[in-house]
Amino acid sequence: MCIMSFEPLHAFKRKVPDYANLSSEQKAIRQRSLLTSLFLCKPNKDYQPPRNFMYMSKAITETIDCPMAVNIAGKIEPNCSKLIKETVKTRFEVVPAVCNTYGHCAIKVIRANISDLEPLLEHPILDVKILHLIRDPRGMFRSWWPSLSNNVSAAVEILRANVKIHCADQLKNLVQGNSLRLRAPSSYRRVRYEDLAAAPVESAKQLYDFVGLPELPPSVYEWLDVNTQGKVSGNQTSKVYRFGTFRKDSNATATAWMDALPPRVIKIIEEHCYEFMLMAGYKPCYTRQ
Repeated sequence: MCIMSFEPLHAFKRKVPDYANLSSEQKAIRQRSLLTSLFLCKPNKDYQPPRNFMYMSKAITETIDCPMAVNIAGKIEPNCSKLIKETVKTRFEVVPAVCNTYGHCAIKVIRANISDLEPLLEHPILDVKILHLIRDPRGMFRSWWPSLSNNVSAAVEILRANVKIHCADQLKNLVQGNSLRLRAPSSYRRVRYEDLAAAPVESAKQLYDFVGLPELPPSVYEWLDVNTQGKVSGNQTSKVYRFGTFRKDSNATATAWMDALPPRVIKIIEEHCYEFMLMAGYKPCYTRQ
């Protein structure tokens, strides 16, 4: 399986003229058109493969004999640098060609509603599966808090506004996902980040089974060891990046909010995310007033 695009709707929003003026239905149609093109390995005028995708995607780097183009420290290997620069120049031809060599491709999106994606399940050629990843909002906003907390009063109000919007969107998607699961159980699956963090190998096996892939290859076991348990071999070193995948202990990261967030902040998050948390199986620390 290859990862053919990472959050393409982020670049899509900047590429489409007057995106903000489109209706919700127009946006959904354009988004589905883009995702369909990517799944079919075809170019789309609303999307350009980002340059960093050319060296972060193992599916791409293996085609230029640089399977480990980026080392565990996040640096491009010197012997791969020139090859990658040449590949970037031809990325509009390389990406579709590589895509067509795989039977399964994955696309990560964070800017789409479940209901907007559902029509993809009816595509006459594609066999689309929707994996819906959710996370405890206290854990998600824990990563925001250090960058805001220099001015606590201002930070609390910024946090409150963002929490309100985020959890309203998450609740809507949760309700849509529950409905879809009843109507198309073989096409939709919801996964909690905390369950993945607690049992990464078992969770990966279940996801592979859901999408119809055979058992986990050795490379996936290795990736899980490195990125969830910090098991780096030899004299290699790595660094935990805020938006990266490497974690020294993914389970500890998932519950770090308990010690990192002030009670006042936890109460604000739970106040605005109460319904989502209960529906998703997250237990509040405080009783709702």
